[in-house]
Amino acid sequence: MTEPKLRFGRPVPATIDKDYLRVSVVSIVSRCCFVAIACSLGRNALQRDMGTETELLSDIHSVDQMAVTTGELAQLRGTTPDIRNFGVLLVRDHRDAERRVQVLVNELGIHLIEPMKKTPEELHAMQLLKQDLAKLQLLKGPQFDSAFIEQTGNMHRVFLAALQQGRRQLHPSPAKTLIDKLVPILQQHEFLCRWCVGHCLNHGTY
Repeated sequence: MTEPKLRFGRPVPATIDKDYLRVSVVSIVSRCCFVAIACSLGRNALQRDMGTETELLSDIHSVDQMAVTTGELAQLRGTTPDIRNFGVLLVRDHRDAERRVQVLVNELGIHLIEPMKKTPEELHAMQLLKQDLAKLQLLKGPQFDSAFIEQTGNMHRVFLAALQQGRRQLHPSPAKTLIDKLVPILQQHEFLCRWCVGHCLNHGTY
């Protein structure tokens, strides 16, 4: 009598009884269920990441547009070289950030959306930023300089907080890498706003 062949490390009985067959079927079904659950969890995690990436990239796009507009106004209406130079810096850095966002959006095949704020505080902060930008467009002279520094500082503080919070929800990805590169630049802008309060608005030593 020939020895039963081995399959998956287990000897196959010469005569397969019903219990053995039932156990084998249950084992196969269990493994299939486990694989299906694992795949589902993986898809859900990927969808969550893609959703967060879309929101964050859309936020960056929105703030880039506001910062470029603010910087262009500073170049035209700033009363000191410091303010005008800061405007040049804002336009340069945020246009570069926007270029990077568009490249990444095209690579990922996603579409930017209107930023959706999750809390009343976030919504209120964004509304205030838009109102401040509208007011800034009506100002001139020293009033413009003061409002420009205040509005730019507030914009970067709000945006940095939202960006860093969203970053913590991401797994390693090109979007997270981009955010890591942008955060130090935004922090520099926010620092310059605080520095300008005691320097740019009073005398030109920028």
